[in-house]
Amino acid sequence: MGRVIVDDSTELEVRRMLDELQERALAGSIAWAPTRPVVQALIEGRGMDIIGTLVREADTSQPRLAKRDLAEERRVVMERLFYGRHFADLNVPKPKVSNREFARRAKKGQQLFYRPASSRVPYEVFMRACGQGENWTVIDAADRAKIGWEPTTTGYWFWAEVPKRCPRLQTSWHDLMEALAFLSAFLSLEEYIIVWYAMKAEGINLDWRGHTMTWLRTRFGTGALYAYGGLKVGVYPCSADDLVISCGNHGGRLAETVQ
Repeated sequence: MGRVIVDDSTELEVRRMLDELQERALAGSIAWAPTRPVVQALIEGRGMDIIGTLVREADTSQPRLAKRDLAEERRVVMERLFYGRHFADLNVPKPKVSNREFARRAKKGQQLFYRPASSRVPYEVFMRACGQGENWTVIDAADRAKIGWEPTTTGYWFWAEVPKRCPRLQTSWHDLMEALAFLSAFLSLEEYIIVWYAMKAEGINLDWRGHTMTWLRTRFGTGALYAYGGLKVGVYPCSADDLVISCGNHGGRLAETVQ
């Protein structure tokens, strides 16, 4: 069937309704199945007036599911992560994030994580709890002194990009920092470790075996650090000279603190 020509305002309205349905489905407030006829109509190139009718029917003709509390679900996930590492006395607060925000972030490849106060869960203690007590960032005093640690006095929630392969490949640390300095920041060493092990607990291995490597914002003297995962996390230093070189499998994952 040929596509019906409609004015721009009608098409924009239908697309707005589609986005609304998708967000609500991702947030768990409606079932996704009733939207399938809409998708099929788009594939077949059917008219926007017909598609608009299907969108409205999908939105109104079927009962709503019980609304999920995605913030509470995520709080439980992160609390279990730390409980499983023997931090049983740690209480993870509920993030002030709406279901719609979770849906919006999911479409951008982001997930929410919690970092406790450094006094409650120091980096070194968490690394030992993850079986990485022999990592150089834990035991090498001379190199540890070169790391620009980022302790936090209070716990905080933050969004992080979590595709398996690191984004923004083939761009140097210097160029990425220069381009993104006023917009966001890379994950720090402390944040990356939490993100990597949280994702592993969900069955997802980030930067697997060095196929991609993630630049960290953490400085190492005049250089910086990067990391990737295998059975455990590997953390490696780069000199200042290395930071201006674009490597094919190096990229950067952005972090954004929840305000």
